[in-house]
Amino acid sequence: MTMRALPWFPGQIGVPGSESELGLHPEPVAGFGAGNFYYVDGYNGSDFNSGYTPDNAFLTITKAISMCVAFNHDYVIVLRYPSAGATGETRPINLNVETMHFIGCNANGASPLAWIAPAVDTAGIVISANAVEVAGFDVRGGATHGCIECAATTAGYVWRAHIHHCEFGWVGAGQDGIRAVLTTDCAHWLIEHNRFGKNVTRDGIRIEHNMTRGVIRNNVFRRVPGIGINVANNMDAGAIHDNKFFLPSNTAGKAITLSAAATEVNVDGNRANFGDTGMANNPYTDGAGAGVNDWGLNYQAITAVMPA
Repeated sequence: MTMRALPWFPGQIGVPGSESELGLHPEPVAGFGAGNFYYVDGYNGSDFNSGYTPDNAFLTITKAISMCVAFNHDYVIVLRYPSAGATGETRPINLNVETMHFIGCNANGASPLAWIAPAVDTAGIVISANAVEVAGFDVRGGATHGCIECAATTAGYVWRAHIHHCEFGWVGAGQDGIRAVLTTDCAHWLIEHNRFGKNVTRDGIRIEHNMTRGVIRNNVFRRVPGIGINVANNMDAGAIHDNKFFLPSNTAGKAITLSAAATEVNVDGNRANFGDTGMANNPYTDGAGAGVNDWGLNYQAITAVMPA
């Protein structure tokens, strides 16, 4: 008899009454919206395993992604993963299955997050399918690439990515934390509850083409060398809300910069400071001019300001 795999969650081992506790070996459920779970252990897994339970995990993320089916809301749960990548891994990690979920968890206690790093000068993760979720990773990038990038698609869009509870440049490096590359619209992306650190060499989030109706909220930017959120082109009808910026210099536009091409971006509730003194320069810059974008109440140190 084929049995349904119970939904395992990150860190949930030995659920009372589950098939795993009973010693059974369940098979995944096929069909639309079933949401199968595939596990990766980059140290002790094997791509000849079933991948259906933590004790039968795959070795490579590539293998786990190959098992996912579009529109099925399948989960790839990375239990442990080496910074140098698992043997036989294809990098950068290409999230190319629509509606898949890519989740990292701390299964061994040695590191707060699983590391995803490129082998050469590439992005750590490339998102090339719609409605992909990424959470729980320390993601690194190459010298000329973001830690996470969208793929340049022929359709010109990558829709509705959800990136949350990840780290970029907090420990490892990369040129940008999250980069929306030229010619691709990262439409309706939601970027929230991430940490961006001083080890990226340029911007925390860099939008080089468009992020139509995207939302960037509740992230922390700690001494990012370039610009925290750099809308270098457009973010049509997007929102940048409630982010915290701890700046490395007293420089205009260091927290948020909107280019002259930005339109109807709502910027509200953000806070920026440099050291423990008041800032002489406005950390928010809007190149589009008055009336094009919508500015609410933002702060430099403890003083409310409008964009420069």
